[in-house]
This record gives sequence, C-alpha cells and structure tokens, in this order.
Amino acid sequence: MEGSRRIKTGPEAGSRICDWYDVGRKLHVSRTTGCELFAALHKPTGGLALMKAVDRQRLGRNYAQPVHLYSKLSHPHICQLLEVFDSAHFVMVCEIIDGLTLTDFMKHNGLAVSETQQVFHQLAAAVAHMHSEGVCHRNLCLDNVMLAAGATCNVKVIDFACAGPTLRALTRKMATATALYSAPELLGTTVEYYGAQTDVWALGVILHVLLTGKFPFTSEKAIREGSLSLPASLDDDAKALLRGCLAVDPAARLTADAVCQQPWVAAAADILGGSVTTKSWSEPTVDAAVVEKLAELGMDAREVKAAVAEKRRDELTTAYFLMERMPPPGAADDPASDPAADPRTMSAPAAPATKSLDGASPRSIPPTVQEDAACPSA
Repeated sequence: MEGSRRIKTGPEAGSRICDWYDVGRKLHVSRTTGCELFAALHKPTGGLALMKAVDRQRLGRNYAQPVHLYSKLSHPHICQLLEVFDSAHFVMVCEIIDGLTLTDFMKHNGLAVSETQQVFHQLAAAVAHMHSEGVCHRNLCLDNVMLAAGATCNVKVIDFACAGPTLRALTRKMATATALYSAPELLGTTVEYYGAQTDVWALGVILHVLLTGKFPFTSEKAIREGSLSLPASLDDDAKALLRGCLAVDPAARLTADAVCQQPWVAAAADILGGSVTTKSWSEPTVDAAVVEKLAELGMDAREVKAAVAEKRRDELTTAYFLMERMPPPGAADDPASDPAADPRTMSAPAAPATKSLDGASPRSIPPTVQEDAACPSA
C-alpha cells in the first residue's frame, strides 16, 4: 500500500494501542458490522479520542480504500481521522465529538432559518473540501452530520465508511440504511454514477428536512420522477438552491462549490463573520506553541513539524491535533478561552442567543421529522 495511506501493520493492535492510549468503556456496538466504539485517553497529551474497532475477518477486500480517502481530509467541519492500527483488529482513532446528530437535534430542538443557513453553510463547505480532495462521502444523511456541543454552531461530518473517489465514474452502489437520501441515478438501471453528484443530491435532501421538517420524496418512484413541491413560505433563494441540488439530471445538478456560492448559503457569512473556504484548509499550518509543548513531552520538534506539513496520520500528528485542542490552564473559568471561539472553527452563534437574519426568534417551533417516511424496497 502507498505510504500516504498511513495504515499500520505489524504487532498485535492491542499491544501497540496500549502504548499510546488508555482505552475506556465500550460506547456502542454496531449490529450490522460488529464495529465497536470506545472512548480512549491519549497518554502523552491527556486528550480524548474515539476508537472504532472491527475484527478484520468481517472486513471486505476494499476496506483500505475508504480509509485512504478519509486520511486525505482535514477541515474544521469534518471529524478528523487521527491514525489507524491494522492487525488482528482494524482500529481507527478519530476526533471525539461531544454533541448530537442532526436527527436527534431536530427531534428535540429544531432550527430557525438563520440557524439552518449557518449549519448548511458549514456542511456544504465540508463537502466542497471533500470533493476538492477527490473524495465523495456517499452516505450523507442527518445521522452522519453532528452538531458539536457548545454555544456556537459547529458542524462535524462523520462516518466515511462509504467514501469513494470523485475523479471517475463509480459502479458499486453502497448499501445505506435508507433510500430517502438516494439520488435518482442510484435507484434506476444506470450502471455508472459520480459520487460528487450524489453527495449534492443528499445535501438537498438534508436542507429540505432542516427547512421544512419533511423529506422531499418518500418513495423511490417519487425520487426518480423528481417532482419537487416547495412550501410558499420559503424565500426564492432557498427554493433555487433546493432545485439546484435536487435536479433529477445529474449533469444539471449544482456542484458543491457552486452550492457554497449560492446567495442563500453565502448569506450565512454575515453571521459567521466570513465563509469557510475550501482551499484555505488544504495547506497545513504549524503552531509553534503547540510544537513547543510536545517538545517538552519529549517529542522531536523537527519531526512534529515535518509530520504536520506532510499531512501524515501517525503518533506525532495525533499528538499535535489533540494538544492543539487542549484548553489552556484556567480555561474552564474563562469563557473567552472556549475552543469553540477559535476563529479557525468558523463557528457562529447558533442558540439560544443568536442574532437572526430573518428577524425570527433564535429557536423556531421545532419541525417534525417524519420518522415513518421510508422508501419501499425496489
């Protein structure tokens, strides 16, 4: 495998992992894949991480491709892959996120229009970054978008198990939990499709749910026909955006970059204080203060700088990522030192005291997500 994949092979994963982590309690076990989730304490820095472990015998032949693609991504609104251990168990170490999925958030809170603009702005920027790096997600849905806890809006895209390349036509259609987010070309007899185009369709579905509380199409027949009926209460820019994302013809669909440039999405920058650009996060930066702290822990400063600059996924970049996000001493007593206030997160007030572009209250009446809206089997 290519060196850039940073997939480690060698001794038993347990012995190697325990050199670097104290593994905590089991958080979840997937009934379908057997994937086990653990919270883990990174010994050198004291930072928390999430471990996803699965028996290699349950993995398919191409399990390395999504991991390789995921490892190319570094964006404030994408859950960061830190490193991988590959032996008897395949273990991915990721950024741990304290928050709720959009599914749970919508059930209990709902979003005002201005808040939806902020959330969608960050989500679209994350997807545009993926596509700029040649990666498509292929399973964008409310369950795979999280809102991190805190006073500010901070979206995190998770679960890249279905990731694929964008630079060529794909033929393998992923088995997802529901067809509600599936683009028309995934449901018909078309053999080939482009993952970036199906991601944009899924963005349109997510936006429709955030704005209306309902899925735009609730049967495979309706998805293929693509007859979109939008509430009169939506403004013209929002309607244009939805129609551009949910175009039945993939060639007529907006690109993720074009979505970010749409007036309705760009308007969120008035609250965010700027837009989350695609390219500004592709080039790594090195914080000298973080490197100095790692050097005090015994790590070679030059090696740390080189690892970050080369976008590796190893012990040094993991330590750098976790140390960079460690709150400074006394941060708990100083609201100004909240990591969410870091301008690089491009986060924005999201509630309960956010200003609103539409003049409405920060929290509107929660839309009701139709849990029983499901596509019949093909």
